[in-house]
Amino acid sequence: ELDALLSCNRLTHQLLSQHLALDDFNTILQEANTSVTSPIGRITLYLFLEVNYDFLPQFCYNASTNRFVRTVYSFVDPVEREKAPSTAYHYQWGNKMLTDCYKNIFSLYGKFIGPPHFQAMVRLLGYHEIALIIKQMKEIIHTIISSQIVPLLETLKEVMPKRCKLPRFEYTSPGEESLT
Repeated sequence: ELDALLSCNRLTHQLLSQHLALDDFNTILQEANTSVTSPIGRITLYLFLEVNYDFLPQFCYNASTNRFVRTVYSFVDPVEREKAPSTAYHYQWGNKMLTDCYKNIFSLYGKFIGPPHFQAMVRLLGYHEIALIIKQMKEIIHTIISSQIVPLLETLKEVMPKRCKLPRFEYTSPGEESLT
């Protein structure tokens, strides 16, 4: 929805700038995104937090639909979000009817994360911000592996027998002799 709103605003800015002297749209967007005064913008920070605290721990890939869907069995507490501030209809899509229509359209993208979402992220962020998010995610994954998974594997390695031998092939899975 944010990507569509920005596209609509970009088009509006382009049409208005034919008749009015306006600053460049990207400059206005960077200022609103606090990219001018901060090394990372508000959009980048928001997407990083959503990926880190909601997407990675609570979504799993569904190969039949080629999407990530929210898992039924979550190992973390659900993310508590503040209620989004209400915005007047004319600030979104112009009037109540259009806003309701667009809400219905965007509700189709609400129960999964898939290619349309990743394409919107790429359009919103750009190369530098995507690289920053991937770098931070790599560091987080490295920390989780080294601080949580490696100690568990070492403990498992200590309790495993020194030599593991496969049962004879004549035995079935419960260990009984085959009748054939």
